[in-house]
Amino acid sequence: MALAAAVLLLALLVGLFYSWLRTAGLQARLDARLDQAMQARLTARSGLSMALFLLFRDRNDSDDLTEDWYRYTEMTAFTQVPVGGGSFSVRIIDEAGRLNVNTAREESLVYLFRRLGLGITATGTLLGEDLTVDGPLCLAQRILDYVDEDDLPRPFGAEFESYGGRRPRNGRLLDLRELLDVPGITPGLFEGEGGRPGLQDLLTVHGDGLVNLNTARREIVEAVPGPPGYDEERRRAFFDTLLARVPIRKVGELRDFLVTYDPRLPRKYGEQFVVFSTCFRVEAVGRVGEVERRLSALVRRDRYGHCRVVRFAEVP
Repeated sequence: MALAAAVLLLALLVGLFYSWLRTAGLQARLDARLDQAMQARLTARSGLSMALFLLFRDRNDSDDLTEDWYRYTEMTAFTQVPVGGGSFSVRIIDEAGRLNVNTAREESLVYLFRRLGLGITATGTLLGEDLTVDGPLCLAQRILDYVDEDDLPRPFGAEFESYGGRRPRNGRLLDLRELLDVPGITPGLFEGEGGRPGLQDLLTVHGDGLVNLNTARREIVEAVPGPPGYDEERRRAFFDTLLARVPIRKVGELRDFLVTYDPRLPRKYGEQFVVFSTCFRVEAVGRVGEVERRLSALVRRDRYGHCRVVRFAEVP
């Protein structure tokens, strides 16, 4: 009897020992992963530091995609920068190279979305007649209804009654990802799919709404209203000539070009563009083992290269 009890006790102790080993092993793996996560976060911060240094060092009168701040960071997508036991990649995105959704006109959004084949298919009523609207117009009107301060929907827009008890922003967007709340805007439309860019590649909520000729894609430059009185053929010829001069190193070069190309162009048209940018978004990814941490920072830079991080967050 005593022998049987001793055997049972031994079996219990062995079971407890193996259970402890499994728990300890799990805890060790958890500790190791937490340690890797912290290292990955610090590695991503190294990427942010590199971006800030490149922006600080770039103290000329213009910004374009041939400069170090853009070229060196884009290279990290293919060749990650080693740091300790990990590595990072980093991107610097010029917010002036995108269309500001808080200030954009409907005609600009419609033009941009139509050029790139983006939209939401919907039906609506106009003067009592049922209509099927084209996707770009619907997408533009829903975005503008989400941003504007009133509760009056555009013909193919969406206001309070379309949000299922929630309310649209009805004010300036603080984060572009808010557009995912707009009815019809899917993650694919926001992030890009089928070889087409997403809204996140075309729009911004930061900056003063002026477009940098040197960093914006052609469709965004052409989406800026004007030149006044030009038909589509004249506009195409105008932008062919203008964009062939990119990068433009000084704003005076832009003014000289506009006056020479067409002396009747109003000065206000040229004032919609810049060649120097003050607002950038930095996206850094730190990697240690199989663990990744992503950081996003909004950076403002003055004419002297001084950089200030005005928003900083870890991206899920």
